[in-house]
Amino acid sequence: MEYKIIDPLKMQNSDIPLIMLVDNRNAFISWAIKNHSSGNYNHVCEMHKVGFIASQDPIGFHEVPIENYMKKNIFLKFWKYKNLTPGAKTDWLHNIVSEIHKPWIKRRYDFLGLVGAFFNIRWLNNTWTKYCSEMVRSHIVDPLKLNIALHVNPSEFDEYFKHDSNWEV
Repeated sequence: MEYKIIDPLKMQNSDIPLIMLVDNRNAFISWAIKNHSSGNYNHVCEMHKVGFIASQDPIGFHEVPIENYMKKNIFLKFWKYKNLTPGAKTDWLHNIVSEIHKPWIKRRYDFLGLVGAFFNIRWLNNTWTKYCSEMVRSHIVDPLKLNIALHVNPSEFDEYFKHDSNWEV
């Protein structure tokens, strides 16, 4: 697989939406997540408009400038769904934007799910909240007709995309 260095600020509307995998190489929690999942990524989010991502983090699901992730210690990997139909694109973006505009109580982070993941009890989670990869999964499964595990982690997303010819880096 060939990787290209890109400037995320130069993405076009035609490139969006994208899945963004994050490898923060200097944070303890990032190391713990990657170590526990035996993977390379500690976070997953979605670029839903030029210059901004939708991210589920400890303060909840919200919009964040991409610059927040453009640091020397952070490696970003973008996955694009090839041949995205206009209807699927509209549905995917609608899922993201409608989630961002929900009351804060419905955008909370699933800390119980994080504990469940830590102890390899993936079913242990709060059914009314999500952690980052559950949030991304909820946005893409229906519009793209995907079969992704319910409690996937960021590195498992990467593996799934690598083996599905509909995705490209």
